[in-house]
Amino acid sequence: MGELVQNNNSWTTTLPSTLPAGEYMLRHELLAIHTSNIPQFYPECAQLVLTGGGSSAPSGDFLVKFPGEYSM
Repeated sequence: MGELVQNNNSWTTTLPSTLPAGEYMLRHELLAIHTSNIPQFYPECAQLVLTGGGSSAPSGDFLVKFPGEYSM
């Protein structure tokens, strides 16, 4: 059984306290194999407004710009 199901269908993550204040979009995906080993992807996003005084920006590997990051 999957870890998500074992955790009552919830997931917790901790954002680094060093992130500077600002607007962020957090994206994650769930991958499920329900039937015939055909994977189904469930992408989700959350828009966050962080307050505080961190000063270490994420590296460019983790940053994208909208519009433009995704296309059909």
